[in-house]
Amino acid sequence: MKKILKIIGIIILCIVIVASVFIYRGIKGHGTLNFLSYLAGPFELTDTVYEVQENAIEVVNDNETIRGKMFIPDDGADTRNVVILSHGFNCACNLLENKAKSLAASGVATVVFDFRGGSHNSQSDGTDTDMTVYTEISDLNAVIDYVKQMEWFSEDGLFLMGESFGGMVSALTAAERNDVSGLILCFPALHSADSARENWESVDDIPETLAVGNMTTSKAFWETLWNLDIFEKISSYTGRVIIFHGTSDPNVDYHYSIKANEIYENSELFLVEGAEHCFGGDDALSVLKSIYYFVEDTGIK
Repeated sequence: MKKILKIIGIIILCIVIVASVFIYRGIKGHGTLNFLSYLAGPFELTDTVYEVQENAIEVVNDNETIRGKMFIPDDGADTRNVVILSHGFNCACNLLENKAKSLAASGVATVVFDFRGGSHNSQSDGTDTDMTVYTEISDLNAVIDYVKQMEWFSEDGLFLMGESFGGMVSALTAAERNDVSGLILCFPALHSADSARENWESVDDIPETLAVGNMTTSKAFWETLWNLDIFEKISSYTGRVIIFHGTSDPNVDYHYSIKANEIYENSELFLVEGAEHCFGGDDALSVLKSIYYFVEDTGIK
């Protein structure tokens, strides 16, 4: 019995030590615990917090349906700033909902949606083998046009926010339009074209399909990236830009964001020291607050 109790005691001690490490890391702002806590609910970004109305949206594009959600603050305003959030490769809009709710509770309307074929768990129509950077640009344009029909929409308050691959798509989309008031890029995947060209010497070498995680990408997906000059394309956007990138990002070298910041005419870059691909804890709160003030400073007052 004493031996069993001793073993149980050792197990409990190990659990306590592991839990303590996670708690410490969470308090410091980069840890798993704080990130999971963030995902569990929205942040309060301002002293005034509004109730948020949540509406499901459906947007038809190329005879297929894009599905998402719109979050509208109950602030009694006639016009509002709106941020349209775009998810990354093989992600989904539900991962962006609490960020969207945080901004909405502070008085900024927000929209999240799933790209057609943009992830293994997409709620929108379409298949992963049909998805390319251009289908995602087309989807984002369709969502923008849908939002512009809202009675509270103001031409001075349209913002695009994208994470990773969605950041690149947002940047390319903003460059094609003249109605985007501000662009918010979080660890944008501006390396994608270089990555395609590094993997294949020519488009002829690209296979017909390629498994990336649990997604199956097509030759068209990689061929469009291989032929794309991202920085030449995005340079035509002259509105305000804010960029956030972690210095320990293992997926996208933060120097691509440095290059983008140098190319844009009106851009600010915030390097998040020690952060990886995504932000957790104190980093997530700080970035969201910066995004809120960027929107308020740039958009309608």
